[in-house]
Amino acid sequence: MSSKIKQYFANKENRIKCGITGGTIALAVIIFVGMVFMEENETQNNSIETVSQTESDTQTEEETGYSFNAGDLYDMRLDAQTIEDYYMKSCGDQFNLYTIDGDGVLWGSGHNEYAQIGLGYADEEFHEEKSKIAEHVVHVDYSQKDFVVYLTEEGKLYGLGNDSTYMLLQHTEMPVEDLAYPTKRYVTSPALLLEDVSYARCGRDDVVALKKDGTVWTWGMIWNYQSTGYCITMPQQILTDVKMITGGWFNHAALKEDGTLWTWGYNFSGNCGTDKATMIETPVQVAEDVQRVWTGLLNYSAKEDDITDMEEFGNDYVDNTIIEKTDGTFYACGMGVGDKSVVLPQYYEVSELDTVCSSEFLPLDWDEEMLNRKQREYIERKESQSEEAVLARKNEALLEEIDKNYDMEKLKRKVPRFSEDDKINETYYNAIKTLDTTGFLPDGRYCFAVEPDGRTDVERFRKQLECAHGPIRIAVADADGDGTNELLILIDGVCMADLDEYVYRYSEEKNGFELEFAYAGGCDYYEHGVIKASPLHSMYSDYQDGFWPYSVYQYDENKKEFVEKVSVDQITNVPINSDVFPEEYDKDGDGKVYIVDQGESVKYLDEQEYLEWKKQIFWMPEMKIESCELGEILK
Repeated sequence: MSSKIKQYFANKENRIKCGITGGTIALAVIIFVGMVFMEENETQNNSIETVSQTESDTQTEEETGYSFNAGDLYDMRLDAQTIEDYYMKSCGDQFNLYTIDGDGVLWGSGHNEYAQIGLGYADEEFHEEKSKIAEHVVHVDYSQKDFVVYLTEEGKLYGLGNDSTYMLLQHTEMPVEDLAYPTKRYVTSPALLLEDVSYARCGRDDVVALKKDGTVWTWGMIWNYQSTGYCITMPQQILTDVKMITGGWFNHAALKEDGTLWTWGYNFSGNCGTDKATMIETPVQVAEDVQRVWTGLLNYSAKEDDITDMEEFGNDYVDNTIIEKTDGTFYACGMGVGDKSVVLPQYYEVSELDTVCSSEFLPLDWDEEMLNRKQREYIERKESQSEEAVLARKNEALLEEIDKNYDMEKLKRKVPRFSEDDKINETYYNAIKTLDTTGFLPDGRYCFAVEPDGRTDVERFRKQLECAHGPIRIAVADADGDGTNELLILIDGVCMADLDEYVYRYSEEKNGFELEFAYAGGCDYYEHGVIKASPLHSMYSDYQDGFWPYSVYQYDENKKEFVEKVSVDQITNVPINSDVFPEEYDKDGDGKVYIVDQGESVKYLDEQEYLEWKKQIFWMPEMKIESCELGEILK
């Protein structure tokens, strides 16, 4: 938009007085349609004028004159199959924002002069903090005229806020002729508007609802720039056999089960798809073979979750009706479409605008590359302002400082070589450095438990490292017995029972690290690719002769990982076990039996039998692994 129009409509009072003027929308839409929807389409009988796409991707939004953050084609729900797929979970502008959280709770924030955010009263304050409006909500729509409607799981439609023109059905005594400047009336607590509803949308001053039986109902006021129009003071049925409805500021559209499209409302630019009347009170059929329709809004939900992020974002309304035919082609009517020049009247000091309009649906070509580029720009802009982005920048600065002071040569002197191949060695050493400086293991997992807020950054890692019971230890050993060394890592966590061991191998074939083994406990490694892994705690404390339960893992060449083969436990003949102690297996009568669980079979062995079995499992010597501590490698 031009700076003059931006300043004019940034004022809330001007917006309430005259709405979004036809001319302002016209200016916005002409450039929008030129940027996003239309390329030059030539047919035998007519040519469609368009505004060309920006000449350079580096051209600024101010230079292009208009910014429409509709997002990509996904935001238009092109894959929607049912009316529920069109539910809106958030909507708003710089004045109000409404969001439905994951628990179905509807929240409102922003201006409250019509009691529209659920506080139970009206005031002139701007409320950044969210206010709870209702529970069990599945869909919400906001009119940008200070009222909101929402749908519950039970199919009940409620409204809150501005009720100056019958839209919330609570002040029906207002004179119908009071269209341009209605008396200020509002609803402070949610009012039930209609039941058995499957979907609903707001116009500027009216509501349209689709019931579960396929009937369409509407109420409120539709008016034009001359302050004339029509009002419906109570819900009125206007259509049947409908599967989809949508709404704009001045007009609405409904798609029937048979694929016919019906429109009604203020048709000043041919935006209803017909030239029969400027004000259409009774829906008229304007197209067939239609599978989807948009009017007013192209994107269904705002992406923001905080009103303070809505300064430059609004659900921008356009004075067009856009349809997708059953064959997948797109057509549009209204402002900025076609080649017929018209002069549209304006409000107040804004001059009249000479533009083009079409009441006929004309073909459109989607410029998906442009849409996706605009979406990327939008996401990058929002992400750069987020808490995560600020933290990431801080994290990057810390890493740069650490990298400058990290003594890689000292690390190499401290940690033995893994291979004769220098490239493989460098890969291992860089993985160790990453672990030492950021806490991330070679396969990308974080070495400590992630706290509830999900943060895993350098600053937090340093603090967790200070609280750990011991430093991170690493070793170089052929743990799997395949003739090449692996990286062994032991993490001594911040809790008493927090001890983890890992074995990683580098795969040249996959150009990355593979996790061979992970265990929460202490491990002994044997030269034939066997690991004896013992848990940190047991529910019993009556073990004898220094025994501790353990599991035996053996390296599987095919799976490229250690696989559990057997678990071993001991049961003693003490009072707590008197009912379960297997005396028939205690052949030597020493009051202890070993339980060897191989998954498919369980053996009960006395002392001598157990020792003989153990020799067959651990027939190779235990490896003498020397580990070294990380830390203190900074210069």
